[in-house]
Amino acid sequence: ELCKALGKPRIPVPYSALWLAFFLMRRLGGRSDLTEKVVSYLAYPAVMSNAKIKKALGIRFPKGSLEAFLACAKTLKA
Repeated sequence: ELCKALGKPRIPVPYSALWLAFFLMRRLGGRSDLTEKVVSYLAYPAVMSNAKIKKALGIRFPKGSLEAFLACAKTLKA
């Protein structure tokens, strides 16, 4: 859904290949912020419902996840 909204192609990559790429990038490239743990997040993202929060606190969120992400991406482009 995010790729489609951003007009980017979605390229499925096997978990092991992605893990290896991040491992090598970290070891050879020296980027410490990109670890193999990122692969787990990309492969198995945390998905949670905010229904209990909305019901218990009576909160209404003005934007959904996609709208909030696109607004953030728009500010980063500028």
